[in-house]
Amino acid sequence: MSQRYLSLTTPAGYAFAIWAVIYLWEIAGMCFLAAGAAGKAVVPSAWPELQYLWLGACAAQSLWAFFFAFDALLPALAAIAILAGCLLKLAYELGPTVATMPDAYWYLVAPTWLHGGWVAAATLVNANLLFVEDRTDASVTRASPPEYAPQARAAQHAKPLPTPRAHRHLRCRLCLPSCRFTRR
Repeated sequence: MSQRYLSLTTPAGYAFAIWAVIYLWEIAGMCFLAAGAAGKAVVPSAWPELQYLWLGACAAQSLWAFFFAFDALLPALAAIAILAGCLLKLAYELGPTVATMPDAYWYLVAPTWLHGGWVAAATLVNANLLFVEDRTDASVTRASPPEYAPQARAAQHAKPLPTPRAHRHLRCRLCLPSCRFTRR
């Protein structure tokens, strides 16, 4: 992502390694819930009534991945905002019910806070991508020394260069009607 969408808020590539920690920790949480169903662990009593938030987060994560893969950034932004909301509400609601249950906190609440916090930040990155999505090099104006004035004038009249995204864009029906790459 950091190479595909260049913006001021795109994290460095190595920052995405946190997904390994998040998913492994959440897998451990799902194993904890399975152990609770088998009677080998104590699951918080609030979990059954809050699991709709977990299911909503899973659905939103799937939708985000689908929309983002097809460069449908506005629906992807909506999906990731719903994902963040579901995770943060789940962690907030589940937190007080596990105050005396350290295992439940570390298996269920802590990874949900981490995932929710990271996705909340990623929501801001996704929003920023909407602003840089259709920019071209020619749309950026820069102050230049006088010796570059002839080149600057020529660049103003040149055809705008397509963004790197234009070469990878998939023509699909998921794109917004305003997407300039799907118009014929």
